[in-house]
Amino acid sequence: MSSEEVKEVPVATPEAEVPMKDQEKIGAKCCGCCCDYRRATIVFGILNLISSVWGVVLAIGLLTGGALIGSDGVEEWEDEAGSASLYILGGILMFVSVCGVGFYSFQIHAAKKFNVCGLKLVIAWDIFTICFRIAELIIQQQHSGDVGVMINNLFWTVAIYGLSLYPIVGLVFEIQKGIMSEETYPREAYSCCCEPKV
Repeated sequence: MSSEEVKEVPVATPEAEVPMKDQEKIGAKCCGCCCDYRRATIVFGILNLISSVWGVVLAIGLLTGGALIGSDGVEEWEDEAGSASLYILGGILMFVSVCGVGFYSFQIHAAKKFNVCGLKLVIAWDIFTICFRIAELIIQQQHSGDVGVMINNLFWTVAIYGLSLYPIVGLVFEIQKGIMSEETYPREAYSCCCEPKV
């Protein structure tokens, strides 16, 4: 081989030259396979928004003395102390549910805009809501006396809110690490059931 002959060696294209949407995903997938954390945060925001609207409807039912939820649901509350508890619970539920509508709408917006402060605020709200739901279940158990139902409801409350918090915490982590941003989202977008539009 003479000194004039030069072999051409293939060189990998630098990452900067590959379009972002064609680069390999760096961040994690929610639940290991479902979708990216941003998409999951938006989906859970929508589900929690629906749940909060349902809470407003239930609160209206409690505040109207059960007229909207049927008399069977309020028979055990018919004494004066129970009736007062019913209205207090209805008022608190109304307040928490209306705030929930605002916070979960904000969650959707914060996830779309990659807003870490907004997402942390939603995490704080969810922790407050878990505490409120636990207190609500304890109050209900005091009236019904059924500890087994309360334990079952406590388990599902913590499990559902934990599942709801998981993608938000994951999204905050990825945004803070620089993995997920408006610029990198075409690379990070993932869904197991549909093609993400980025």
